[in-house]
Amino acid sequence: CYMNSVIQSLGFHFSLTNYFLTGEFNKDINVNNKLGSRGAVVREWFRLMYGLWSQQFSCLSPQPFKYTVGK
Repeated sequence: CYMNSVIQSLGFHFSLTNYFLTGEFNKDINVNNKLGSRGAVVREWFRLMYGLWSQQFSCLSPQPFKYTVGK
């Protein structure tokens, strides 16, 4: 329930969503930060946003994103 609220809120922030859907986020990923996720979280967020906005799916599970954030 809470995760759905966050996904819906961020997913409809059009500037942020456009940043991901255009691929601009790739140039800002710091893959060398040993304390971070090396881009795994933002890449999974991209996959989730692409799935939501591509209209290819009638339903979508955020399970991969949830797993990545939890990891």
